[in-house]
Amino acid sequence: MGVMETATNSEFVVALDVGSSRTRCLIGECQDGRLQVVGRGDEQSRGVRRGEVIDYVRERYGERYDEMLGRYRENLWSHRVTHLAFPATDIPGPKVSLAPGGGLEIDYTDFDRAVEENIRRGMNALDVPVPAKLNKKEGKLDSSHDTATLERILADFEKHLAERGWLEMAYFFLVDEPGRRHFDAFKEIEEMLHRAAPRIRRRLDMGYGAYGAKPGESVEEAEYRKLAGLVEIWVPHIDCVDQDFLEAEQAKGNEVWW
Repeated sequence: MGVMETATNSEFVVALDVGSSRTRCLIGECQDGRLQVVGRGDEQSRGVRRGEVIDYVRERYGERYDEMLGRYRENLWSHRVTHLAFPATDIPGPKVSLAPGGGLEIDYTDFDRAVEENIRRGMNALDVPVPAKLNKKEGKLDSSHDTATLERILADFEKHLAERGWLEMAYFFLVDEPGRRHFDAFKEIEEMLHRAAPRIRRRLDMGYGAYGAKPGESVEEAEYRKLAGLVEIWVPHIDCVDQDFLEAEQAKGNEVWW
C-alpha cells in the first residue's frame, strides 16, 4: 500500500493485491480525515504463481520462445542492430562494487563477452552503458553512485576500453532528445562525462525540442547550436537539420549520423 501527496489537502492511498489468479487494486482519497474510494481495478493475473512472479512468456511458450528469441537476435544482427534494451542483444554494464577503504572493484567479464560477440556479428559502434540517466522531470542526473564515484567508474571504463582496443567505436549516449528546458542539465552531464573520460565521444539525438520548431516547421538556426562543444556525434531527426551548423561540426572533425 502506498500514499501519494497532492497539491491540495488530500492524499491518495493505493492498495494492490497481486494473487496467483487475480490482481486487484483500490485507490482511495483521504481528505479531512475521511477516506473515499475513487478507483478500483480487477484483472486476471499473468506471470504469478503461488505469490511469486514467474517468466510468463517462457512458461507459456517453452522452447518456442527461445527459438523465436534466437531468430529475432539473428535478424537484429543481420541489420547491424546490436544494442537495444532487449535481452537478446543488450550489452550489460560492468559489475561495480565498493571495496573496503573506498576502492572500486569492477568486473568486466559479462560486458567483454557481450561486446566480443556483437563485434563478431558486425558491430562497429558501442553505446557505453553508464549507471545513470537524466531525470527529465527533476532536471538532474539519477544514479546509485555519487558524482565522484561515477567519475571514477567512467575513468576506469575508458581505460578498459582502450586496453581492449574498443575506444574508437565507443560513445556516451546518456540523454535522448533533450528539450530546451533540459539544456542546462544536459550541459552539466556532458561536462561530467568529458571530465571523467575525455577520450570517449558524446552523442546527441535532436528532435523538435532541441531544434526549436514544431513538426513541419523550420528555423534559420537550430536551438541545439547552443550545445556546441558538448557533442562529438550529432544525430538529428531528418526534419530537424541545421545544415550550415552540422557541416561546420563535420569540418571540426565531429560526426553527423543521418
